[in-house]
Amino acid sequence: MKNEFTCSATLLPARRIENPENTLKWAYTLAIAGFALTALFVALGSTGILWADTLSYYSRVTYSTDPASDGFPLLITLAFFAMSLVYLFPSYYLWESCSRLLTAFRRRDIITLRQTNGAVKAHFVYMAILLSITFGIVAFLMM
Repeated sequence: MKNEFTCSATLLPARRIENPENTLKWAYTLAIAGFALTALFVALGSTGILWADTLSYYSRVTYSTDPASDGFPLLITLAFFAMSLVYLFPSYYLWESCSRLLTAFRRRDIITLRQTNGAVKAHFVYMAILLSITFGIVAFLMM
């Protein structure tokens, strides 16, 4: 009876949760992957700044009118920084939700568990909406 939760104050029945530690490990892994993806976006954005500087220098030296050197790399850089901001917050909220879930499991507190499950659900709803928007933009651009 290691994973049973009871709460007599709310008159909820006891429930058995199968292997919550494994679920938390996967949620922490997803949060860490989100932080890594955010760091990758920041790194790619920083590389875009260097690329924009290089193209700007190249166009000044050769008197080129290449449209790629007029600001496109800077636009891509801003896009990567925007993607990193968009992805940082859901990853952080997933990390916080996992921490709260771990606390709820350790304290055997079903009220905190239910509140935290709502936060995890909100994270995944946000990610599904973000993925749908991304697929829509990609489909529009490929037309």
